[in-house]
Amino acid sequence: FRDRAQDLYINGFKTEKGWELSATKNKSRLNDFARQFGLDEVDAVEDWDMVFDPTDLTPFSFENKRVNLYYLPDPLRHCMKANPTDVSEIPPWTKTLIESITGNDEKCFDHFINWLACIFQTRKKTRTAWVFQGVEGTGKGLFFNHIIAPLFGHHYCCEKMIRNLVDTFNGWLEQCLFLLIDESRIERSVKNEQIPDMLKSWITEPKISIRKMRANQYEPPNFTNFIFATNNADALEIGATDRRYNVCPEQQNAVQVPIDIEERLKKEIIPFAEFLWSYPINEELSHIALNNLAKTTMHESKLSDFAFFVRRIIKGNFEFFFDIYTQDKGALPEHGIYKGILREWKDRLTRDGQCVITKNELKFIYNYFHNKTISEVVFGRLAVQHKLNFTFSTVENKRQRVFVTTWTTGVEFFNDL
Repeated sequence: FRDRAQDLYINGFKTEKGWELSATKNKSRLNDFARQFGLDEVDAVEDWDMVFDPTDLTPFSFENKRVNLYYLPDPLRHCMKANPTDVSEIPPWTKTLIESITGNDEKCFDHFINWLACIFQTRKKTRTAWVFQGVEGTGKGLFFNHIIAPLFGHHYCCEKMIRNLVDTFNGWLEQCLFLLIDESRIERSVKNEQIPDMLKSWITEPKISIRKMRANQYEPPNFTNFIFATNNADALEIGATDRRYNVCPEQQNAVQVPIDIEERLKKEIIPFAEFLWSYPINEELSHIALNNLAKTTMHESKLSDFAFFVRRIIKGNFEFFFDIYTQDKGALPEHGIYKGILREWKDRLTRDGQCVITKNELKFIYNYFHNKTISEVVFGRLAVQHKLNFTFSTVENKRQRVFVTTWTTGVEFFNDL
C-alpha cells in the first residue's frame, strides 16, 4: 500500500512482535517484493493510513484501510488478560529506585506513581514531564532501562542527549511513548536557543512534526511522555508560572543496590505491572505539575542576577536580605549603609507586613550585593523589563519613586535588626 501521510510505498510482514515494514519511493519495488515471496503482482496500489496509536488495540482494518504500528508489550498484555485488581504493594527494589529518583520525597513519589499508572492503563499523553536530579548512581538510568522500557516496550522508549534534539530528522519520535533526556542541561548557544520552546511544545501539544529522510514532513498524534535526568541544578529553563515540569528534590546519595540488581528488577516487572494496572488512577492529577521548592530552585538558577534580586523583592523574601545583614563585613562602609537601610525598612513596616522601599535604596543594595556601579537610568530600565514598577510617594519628607512590597518570608527577623 501507499502511506498517505509520507507518500511512501510500504511492504512487509505482520509478526508475533508487531510489524516488519519497509518503505520505498519506487512503486515497482512492490512487485519485486511480491515475486520474491510468491505473491500476485499488483497494478494499482491502494492508499492506506499507517499510524501509531497505543490507545487503539486494533492492529489493522481492511474496512478503514488502516495499519496501527503499536503492539502490546508482554507486561501490558499479561495485565489485560489476567486483570489483577488487588495488588497494593510495589516490589521492593522497584520501590527503592523510585524513592531514590524522586529525592525521597513522599509527595513526588505518590504523584509520580499516579502519573506512571495513568500512562500504563491508558497509553495516553499526560502533558507533564518529570525532572530527576542528583549525583551519579541514584538509579535514574537503571530505572528507565530496566523498569520503564520492559513495561512499555523497549522499542517505544528512547534515550537522547539534549544536543540530539535539534537534529534534522526525528522519525524516532513518532513511535516513542517515553523519552529519557539524559544528562540534561541546556547550554546557552545560538543552536540551543530553540530547545526550551521546542520542549514545551513536545510535552504539551497533541500533534508533533515528524521529519524523515526521503519522506514528506507530516504531523501525527503525539504520545510521548518526557523524563529528564540531570546532575545539574540549573538543567532546564522553567518559567515562574510553569505547568509542565515536575521537579524532584536533588538526590545527594547514590542508591545501594546488589550486583545482580538487573536480574532482580527483571523478576519484579510483572508484579509491578500488576500494581500499576490495579492502581486507582486520577487522570486529572496526572496533567498537573507539582509546585515545590525544587522547582522554584531550578527556575531561579537560570535567572540573571537582576531577575533573582527583583524576585526577592516582589515575592517579599526578607530572609534573603537579613542573611546578608548578619554577615561580618568588618568596617566596610557600604555594609554599614546597607544595615541602615534595613533599619529604615523596619520603621516603615506596617502590621500587615507592607513596606515602602525607595528606588535609590534598591539601586544601592543591588550594586552592593554584586559589586556593580550601574546608574539610575540603567537600573530603571532593568526594573521596567523585570516588572518592578515604581510609583511616587513621600519618604523622609521627600517625593521619591518607591515600590511597596509585602514581606511574606522572614518577617520575624525584623525584631533582630
